[in-house]
Amino acid sequence: LKTTLLQESDKLPRMQEEGQALLIVLEEVYTENVSRALLRQRNLPGNFEQWWTVAKEVVTMPLFILQQLHHTWRGFTQAFQQTSLSRWFLTGIILLSWFGLVMAVSAWATRIFNASKRSRLVEHLIVFLRLWRENTMSLAVTGGFLLFLWLIQPNHLTTVITLTLFLTWLGGKVLMNLSRFLLSTPEFQSQKTNRLYRQLRWTIIVLGILTIITVFSHVSAEGEVGLSLATRDLIDTLFMVLLSLTIPALMQARKLIRSV
Repeated sequence: LKTTLLQESDKLPRMQEEGQALLIVLEEVYTENVSRALLRQRNLPGNFEQWWTVAKEVVTMPLFILQQLHHTWRGFTQAFQQTSLSRWFLTGIILLSWFGLVMAVSAWATRIFNASKRSRLVEHLIVFLRLWRENTMSLAVTGGFLLFLWLIQPNHLTTVITLTLFLTWLGGKVLMNLSRFLLSTPEFQSQKTNRLYRQLRWTIIVLGILTIITVFSHVSAEGEVGLSLATRDLIDTLFMVLLSLTIPALMQARKLIRSV
């Protein structure tokens, strides 16, 4: 028995090398397949049966999204149960450090704004500091949750959905605040700029919602069947069409800013 075990243990290094080589090949194949999937042409349903299938899946999208959120919560629950006490202690220290950094930068920005004189460096960072102070709590919560996500390391579905929700929310909020800052200066005070700001705000909101739906349509829990390829293609097409419709509003804002 001892001789057999020694012979089998001698095979382990070779098996590990073969497994590592196979893993590299699988990663290359996966990367190539993802690239092909992203670059392939999107095709809309070609007959009534396909359209009917797509319509039924679109109707059930709210239920599908709720299921994805349920799987996300379950992924967090499993990650909580598997996290050790030392990991929780490290998580608490890092989160407190992050919250302290965000509050310190916000307090520094407030003091800078109240100062009578500003350096040239501060003048270049004025928009960044205003955005930071305006979104202090959002940055603290989002950054803290992302650090928390990195430390507990939940499953892939939970990570993707959580990143999508928080980054879309923070990105949309920052873009709306930036639009308001740029269009609230005395040079832009007019009814036309107010209407442009409303257009930009609703554009950002609609694109944010559609971004979340698009990401949700491309992920699914392990062992479950996701949306059909035709439905995903339709959602991708709608996303690109609505994204292209934002170009006139952005060009109008650019033209307005350049005219001042």
